[in-house]
Amino acid sequence: MILVIPDKYKGSMTAMEASVAIAEGLVAGGCREEIMLCPLADGGEGMPEELEGRPVVSTSLLVGKANAELSAKKAMIRSSAPLGRWLMENYGPGTRGGAATDYVWLAVGGTLTVDGGAGALQALGLRFRDNYGNLFTKDVTPAMLPFLSPLHEDDFDGIDMDYWRGKVHVLSDVRATLTGPGLSALDFTLQKGVDAKYLPFLRSGYANLQRVLGREGRTAVDGAGGGIGYAFASVIGSPWSMGADVMLQSRRIDWDGVTLVISGEGCIDSQTAGGKVVDAVRREAMKRGLAFVAVGGYVEPQLRGDCVLSTIADAADYDPSLAPVRLRDTVARYFRAK
Repeated sequence: MILVIPDKYKGSMTAMEASVAIAEGLVAGGCREEIMLCPLADGGEGMPEELEGRPVVSTSLLVGKANAELSAKKAMIRSSAPLGRWLMENYGPGTRGGAATDYVWLAVGGTLTVDGGAGALQALGLRFRDNYGNLFTKDVTPAMLPFLSPLHEDDFDGIDMDYWRGKVHVLSDVRATLTGPGLSALDFTLQKGVDAKYLPFLRSGYANLQRVLGREGRTAVDGAGGGIGYAFASVIGSPWSMGADVMLQSRRIDWDGVTLVISGEGCIDSQTAGGKVVDAVRREAMKRGLAFVAVGGYVEPQLRGDCVLSTIADAADYDPSLAPVRLRDTVARYFRAK
C-alpha cells in the first residue's frame, strides 16, 4: 500500500487536492497498489476545528489572510491583538467556553503578524507602556516594539498567567527561535510583507520586547506565527507541541502493509526541516524503515535528489492553475521510472 500524506500546496492546492493529484499521478504512472490518502496540516492553514476531542483555535483564521481588515494594513502596523480578544471573548475566565473545556489547542501558523505576540498579550490583559512610561491604549504593533519601556509590576496584574498557561496548548507549524541562532521569526517576515529594510528595526524590537517582559526566548517555537509562539510558550509558559507531529499521531494510521510514503508541500526549502509536515512524515517513515518520497511544487536546487522531486525547475515558472497537473505528471514520471 502507498500512503499519500501531503500538506497543502500554499496558493494552489489544499492538502486534499494535493493528495488526489498525487494519487492520479501514481495511477497514470502504472501503479496498481492500494493507495491511501491522508492529507495533513501542521498548525497553519487547513487545521480542523477539533482535534482529539478539543477545540482548535487557528491563528491563520484570526490574524492571517482570513482577517480582511488586517490584510489591508501594512505589515509593520498589524497587531496580533484580534487573537487575544477572541480568546478572551470565547475562552477567557468566566466565559462559557472557558468553563466547558480544560484546554484548547492554539494552532500557531499562517499569520500575517510579526509583533512578537505583544498585541495578543495586551488583549489578554497585559499593559504596555511607551518610552515616556504612558500606557498604550491602542493595539501594540511591530512598529512600536523598540519604543516600549520597562513595565511596572502591576502591569502584569490584568493578565491571568496561570489561567492561560492551563487553558492553551500551542501547536506550532515550525521550530524557530525569535531572533536566532538558526531559523527565526525574522526569516518568515518577508513572506508576510515586511520590507527587508525593516529587519534590523524589527530585530531590535524583539530584543526590547524580551527586555521589557523580562522573558528571554526559551522554547523552540518562539518564532512561530511572527512571535505568537514566544508570547504563549515563553512568556505565559503554555505547553507546546509540533502541530505536524500531533496531527500525524491523531490519524491513527495503520502502517502495516505500507511500502511507500509520499508527502509534499508547495515549497521545500530550508524551512521545511523546521518541523513541517514533510519533515514529520519523513522522520516517521525513516523510523519505520519505509521508502519515502517528497514532491514539492518547487524545491530549492540544493535539496533535490532521487527522493526529493520538484514539479518545476525554476521558482519563476510557478503557476497556481498548472500546479495540480504538474504535481500529477511529476509523480507519474517518478513511478514509471521506479
